[in-house]
Amino acid sequence: MNSIESNNLKTNFSLSLALGSAATLSKFIFLPPEAKAAIKNTMFGKDYFVKNLKKCTEENIKNTGKKLDMDFVLKNVEKIYPDLQKTSKLALKSLVKTFAVASSGIFLAKTLMSFVEKQKVKSEE
Repeated sequence: MNSIESNNLKTNFSLSLALGSAATLSKFIFLPPEAKAAIKNTMFGKDYFVKNLKKCTEENIKNTGKKLDMDFVLKNVEKIYPDLQKTSKLALKSLVKTFAVASSGIFLAKTLMSFVEKQKVKSEE
């Protein structure tokens, strides 16, 4: 892959994007379960989260026969959501940083290697 013909900006850019994505995915895999849950639960917004939790609570009441106060559950959901949002933002910020640093570092390294190789070929001629 280090031949001069294959070391152009387009291939360097696409390789850096692919490897940056792989680095971000590997970081996501090792995120704590709380961060993954926060990302999943805040992805579609507060209304979706409240509706989904209300549905799950109703199913839980129906399946277990327990008596739960739905107003109490909804108040707790309102209290929990801001913390979930904060955790989600921090995790996503970390993932974006990983992608940016990995992609730009690989792109710069590959471009510099290409430049050095081209200079060697020119000096040998």
